[in-house]
Amino acid sequence: MIIKNHRFCATCGTDRDIVEHHIIPKFMGGVDKDGRILLCEKHHTILHSVIAAIIWKFVPVEQREKLREEIINLTRRKYSKWKSQNN
Repeated sequence: MIIKNHRFCATCGTDRDIVEHHIIPKFMGGVDKDGRILLCEKHHTILHSVIAAIIWKFVPVEQREKLREEIINLTRRKYSKWKSQNN
């Protein structure tokens, strides 16, 4: 979903074509309560491409679920820490 307002990409600072990115991507089990960051379409696409490449191309099949869980847990901890410092 493209957001039509004047918020900024967390990566490059542009205010064009801003989308909300789930900190834990939905395809990895993320839900809205996990939080979101704002990215431009370009950086949102790059981020998803990098995540997919790492997990699905370089991680052996038998290790993917464990890595997925580790990424989810680490991201939730980092987000919780950030959220507590910024509220």
